[in-house]
Amino acid sequence: MSVTSEASLTGSPELEIALHAVIRYVNDTQVELVHKLYQKKIPISVFQEKLDELLLTEDLVIPVVSHSVLKKLVLDELLGYGILQPLVDDPSVTDIFVNHHQEILVRRNGADEPVPLRFRDAEQLEEYFRKIMMRLGARVDRFHPIVDTRDPDLHLRINGGIPPVVNEPYFTIRKHQADTFTLQKLIETGTLTRDMADTLQTYVGSWLNLLISGPTGSGKTTLLRALCECIDPLERLAVLEEEAELRIPHQNIVALETKKKWGEDELAIEMDLLVKNAMRMSPRRIVLGELRHKEALELIRAFGTGHDGGLTCIHANDVKSALKQLAFLMLYADTPLTYEHLLSMIADSVDIVVHIERYKVVEIAEVVGFDSSRQTIATRTVWRYQVDPLTEEGVYEKKGESDSLLQKMALRRSLRKRKQPIPIPARIIRFPSEPSDLHPNLPPPFESR
Repeated sequence: MSVTSEASLTGSPELEIALHAVIRYVNDTQVELVHKLYQKKIPISVFQEKLDELLLTEDLVIPVVSHSVLKKLVLDELLGYGILQPLVDDPSVTDIFVNHHQEILVRRNGADEPVPLRFRDAEQLEEYFRKIMMRLGARVDRFHPIVDTRDPDLHLRINGGIPPVVNEPYFTIRKHQADTFTLQKLIETGTLTRDMADTLQTYVGSWLNLLISGPTGSGKTTLLRALCECIDPLERLAVLEEEAELRIPHQNIVALETKKKWGEDELAIEMDLLVKNAMRMSPRRIVLGELRHKEALELIRAFGTGHDGGLTCIHANDVKSALKQLAFLMLYADTPLTYEHLLSMIADSVDIVVHIERYKVVEIAEVVGFDSSRQTIATRTVWRYQVDPLTEEGVYEKKGESDSLLQKMALRRSLRKRKQPIPIPARIIRFPSEPSDLHPNLPPPFESR
């Protein structure tokens, strides 16, 4: 497999010349080694040792540059993202957008901005994209022009496409935070207040079922991960995701992922099957990364049949639309239940909806019940972020929980308190007479505790 180096990668002409020379030399002399490296048949350390030898060989003529810097650039080309590697390494960048070979943007702090990086032409961009997809084991060709995959080592999600669905290749790299965001960190970054964090922590500790809603990139997964840290580490947790993003530091946990069908003989493992399987694992709680399709029905059934304390996310614009969207997703399961029946199931199973936008919790609402006269789910706002239309400054207002919710919380906490083991009293075994008198071979009387 050929490896291509992009221009303007190093910022140093000498280093650029050296990088091109090493890449060409590797392509010409180490094809089999590079192929094994992509297939992970050899560790990176083996290739690094070979690269050290190559940099000292007389056949390779390169300018005098730092070998350590050059080695990193070569590894970035082979195992990393080449021209985009500095953006991948930048912790302030959350998303990388390659719209075409002359337009690359990044998202920092929720705002999109262009970066001074370019590909030479559309052909080089497509070669670059195909190289990345091949390394990740994803298929992309004219029969499968759209691809959605991930880099598990760097916690990246990559979505893109090539002609004929577009004029020239495009792709998006979405970075998932490697560090675990706790509620304390979210308080420090202004996602929510201390009082709101205490409220959500109390909900989790009271075994309420939480639905986190918001648009794409709003911080739903980050908030979900932070709330999961409030769970007792000894509680058995079943975590279900399309792609492993949460990485919850939990002691008693089983994490399952869906699996796409790549060949005729392969079986696709869809999310609804994972939910059914999770209920057979005797979990204390079920955490589903994001509701997207028919698995919504199985999850709501689980929430409504004793699997309390669950958490999940959904794409929606506000609290009301989140509950409606949940019902629409349940209809994908080809159920005979009507839309009204599904709304009633949701009202009985979901306790709290948390809506977040642009890493700001804007509303926390309790689900009151199903209003049959209006064919809708009634909610009650507990916390709301109110913005003054003149000053555009916002403040949080607390309206509080209903008495029925407080009673439900107290009941669930009471029923699920960890019971202390009942001490077994010591037993004293006494013999009615001295057995040694009757049976000399028996031991003397004893006490057993």
